[in-house]
Amino acid sequence: MKTLKYLLMFFVMVIMSLNLASCNDDDDEPNPEDEKIEGCDPALIGVWVGTKYTYDYYESYSFAEDGTFTIRHDFAGNNSNGYKTTYTGTYAAQNGTIEAIFISGAYRETGNNHDYTFDNTPKRTHYSIKGDTLELSLGVPERDVPMNDVFIKTSSTPAK
Repeated sequence: MKTLKYLLMFFVMVIMSLNLASCNDDDDEPNPEDEKIEGCDPALIGVWVGTKYTYDYYESYSFAEDGTFTIRHDFAGNNSNGYKTTYTGTYAAQNGTIEAIFISGAYRETGNNHDYTFDNTPKRTHYSIKGDTLELSLGVPERDVPMNDVFIKTSSTPAK
């Protein structure tokens, strides 16, 4: 009887140890999407101009070494309804992930001007750089602004 009691205790301990080992779930692993991004990828620093143009549309992203960025859109259209937008903010980029915080924006069109401020919510997306080509889709939060996703590096020094 005593042996049966010890044998039963042994099985209970084995089962408990298996349950404890199985409690470690894959979800416990750190998620790289949630990791803090710090610093600026040196390959991203510079001026990047969009390659997908329609009409007289121009788009550029300018990333500075100090962690600031500027996005410019210029759509001339015809002389009566063209517009220009400029957005600024801060960013961090490493290992193909960029996190941008939009700070301000300005929309200028004949008779229709708007200034924007944003709520400092980080916007995160992926990017890749191959030579002088940048693939990036970083849209302006809460705005219906067209965004290119392929850019060519035109300068290593961002314009001020």
